[in-house]
Amino acid sequence: MLTFVGLGLYDEKDITLKGLEAVKSAEAVYFEVYTSKLGGCTAAKLEEAFGRELYPAKREDIENDPEEILKRAASEDIVLLTGGDPMTATTHVDLRLRAYDRGIATRIIHAPSIFTAVSGITGLSSYRFGKAATISYPYRDDFKSISDVPYDTIRLNRSNGLHTLLLLDISSRAYMTIPQALTILEALETRRGEGVLDDLIFVGIARAGSSEGKVKAGMIETLRAFDFGDPLHVLIAVGDLHFMEEEALVKFAGLETGIF
Repeated sequence: MLTFVGLGLYDEKDITLKGLEAVKSAEAVYFEVYTSKLGGCTAAKLEEAFGRELYPAKREDIENDPEEILKRAASEDIVLLTGGDPMTATTHVDLRLRAYDRGIATRIIHAPSIFTAVSGITGLSSYRFGKAATISYPYRDDFKSISDVPYDTIRLNRSNGLHTLLLLDISSRAYMTIPQALTILEALETRRGEGVLDDLIFVGIARAGSSEGKVKAGMIETLRAFDFGDPLHVLIAVGDLHFMEEEALVKFAGLETGIF
């Protein structure tokens, strides 16, 4: 059997009891290390907390050549640990489909995900979020190679009055910060010139799931000047607001009341 276990948002304490039981009883535990990260934890810390050796699973181990994991799962109880909730990454869905095609039983043990946590943190209704997008680093060292996807996604969602969750890129070199993401969005606005960012309220969140997390709402310049501290960071482009959402942003995210 192949069991996908979510690790939650921030550190080794976010795993569920059911997930921890699966980790402790498995014959081998793999730790997927590229689709998401835990801001308050390392693999070594997970090993210490769980009392298990973790085998790192890189992108090529999951997407291109998962033979080792699948072969073992055909006759052993194997766990694949992932940050957040296991099935928010399409690559994990693909791996589960491959297991199914080979007659390998699978199960999922869910955990908190940034996709659901942002509503609780900000007070924005989960029903009022549209399509999410990732703000990626430029393909080259210039803004001409920036992907237009986040800009187009904000435009689409804003036309429907919906909020946009913007995930910030994670590379082997760095974690993207909120100021970096805002600079990229402004570069896209300069290139496109469609006014999508005009009078747009953003909410920045840092270290979701941590007792020391931060959240701040405001226009671009307000967020750029705010000290969010260490990653992981995410960003929300706010759509039309219900009066209760307005109140929540003021009380929970420090939005200035005169901004409406």
